[in-house]
Amino acid sequence: MASGDIQRPLAVDVPPAVRFSSPFARLVHDFTTSVDMRLPPRRIGDHALLYFKRGAGEFTLGGTIHPIRDATVFIVRPLIEHSFAADAGTGFHMLNLHFDPVQRDDSTTVDYGHDPRRPRRLPRSQCLPMDGVGGLPETMTVANPIAYERLFAVLLRLVSLRDAASTLRMKAALGELLAWLLQEHHSQDPRGGHVDAECERAARFIRERHALPLTVDAVARHAAVSRSHLAKRFKDRFGLTLMEYLRQVRIEHAKAALLYGDAPIKAIADATGFANVHHFTRAFAADVGMPPASFRRIHPTG
Repeated sequence: MASGDIQRPLAVDVPPAVRFSSPFARLVHDFTTSVDMRLPPRRIGDHALLYFKRGAGEFTLGGTIHPIRDATVFIVRPLIEHSFAADAGTGFHMLNLHFDPVQRDDSTTVDYGHDPRRPRRLPRSQCLPMDGVGGLPETMTVANPIAYERLFAVLLRLVSLRDAASTLRMKAALGELLAWLLQEHHSQDPRGGHVDAECERAARFIRERHALPLTVDAVARHAAVSRSHLAKRFKDRFGLTLMEYLRQVRIEHAKAALLYGDAPIKAIADATGFANVHHFTRAFAADVGMPPASFRRIHPTG
């Protein structure tokens, strides 16, 4: 090493799929399924993040049955058989992403005939591990759905743009999403870090009672922790203050009501916890970039 050079320490036990990561998003789609939706057993040749924004049912992955709940994501590896089904009379709202952790020459060519005899596309060194440093489990319940969905929305916007700058941004956005999931997993897993139970209780309390006139004091009482302690820990954990998180939860529920229902805007403001329709309109426009009426108008089919 030449004089004056700085040698960066090598990462310890980081798997090749992370160390040599150049992720490429192959398919990104946001869609609502039909009622009683069932996906028969299949295998895929890439990786997939199958995120259930809303819905309930069962997901079978590698022979293990998992429950499907709101904000559950399944990390599907190549050639692992999987299937899922909605509860009777229901469907799913899904955010799905197919990707390669390391871009290949054939990453831009997507062919999903779902042949169970599909040959392996990726060497094992390019597959995400399930355990250890850099590992992600088969399934996670996302504690901060808004953060995941915002990262996904960036990918959805970029995936169809293939100029050089957009491709770099897409890779960066996918890397950010994978890094966020990894951090989220290790913050929940006692083997990878502390479990911030107070923050999880506070976030769940906000999501379940977002339509009520909540205060920081009320959330802190529910989490059984002091206001000042919770405020600091919550901001460190989620990157948002408690009231910012509450506002985002309300806006996400309002967006769903605008997209999938026909209730008047004033009724949506009341149902999502805003003080009045003027407050709702200002907050929505500041977050989404347009007022609620415009958002509904340019998304007529949901």
